Amino acid sequence: MHKFNIEKADLLESEERYKILPPDEILQKIGVSEGMVMADVGCGTGFFAIPASRILGDGGQVYAFDIESKMLTLLRMRLEKSNVVPIVSEESKLPLKDKLLDLVLMAFVLHEANDLNALLTEGKRVLKHKGTFAILDWIKQSEDTGPPRDERLDQDDMVNWLISHDFDIELSERLNDSHYLLVATVNH
Repeated sequence: MHKFNIEKADLLESEERYKILPPDEILQKIGVSEGMVMADVGCGTGFFAIPASRILGDGGQVYAFDIESKMLTLLRMRLEKSNVVPIVSEESKLPLKDKLLDLVLMAFVLHEANDLNALLTEGKRVLKHKGTFAILDWIKQSEDTGPPRDERLDQDDMVNWLISHDFDIELSERLNDSHYLLVATVNH
C-alpha cells in the first residue's frame, strides 16, 4: 500500500496545494465551527489542523493524529495556538474515549490504510451521536500526481460504506479534478 513519503513533507504546504485545496473553505464546508472538539486523522504537517484551530478558538480543540512522529514534529514547529494536541497513533487506533468528538476529518489517509474498515470503524467510534465524519480523498483515476489509480478509493464505494454503517450522507461532491469530499453524520 502506498504511504506518503515524509521526505516530501514540503509538498503538503505548497502554494499549489493551498490553491486547489483551500483549507479554510473546506473546513467551513464540512462544518467546523467555534468550540468544537475534532480530530484530524493523518494530520501531516497541519494543513487542516492549524486553520481548524483558528476557527475552533480557545473553547475548541483539535486532536492531530499521525503515525509518523516526524510529521508531528513539523506540525509543532508551525503551531500558532495551544488548542492543537499532536498525538502519534497507530494506523487504526485512536487513543480517545468513545463518542468524544464533534467531527472527524480523514483527509488523504484512507487510500493508505492497511485495514480500511478498521480505520473507518475507529473514526465512527470516537464520534458523538450526530457527529460529522468528513472524508477527503483522491478520485479513482490515473494522473501524474497522487497515489496510483488502483490504490485510490471509489467515491461511490465510500458513500455505500458510510450508509451501511449508519451514516447519513450530507454532502458528496468533487472538489476539483483530482479530489472528492464526503460529509456524513453518524446515527449510532
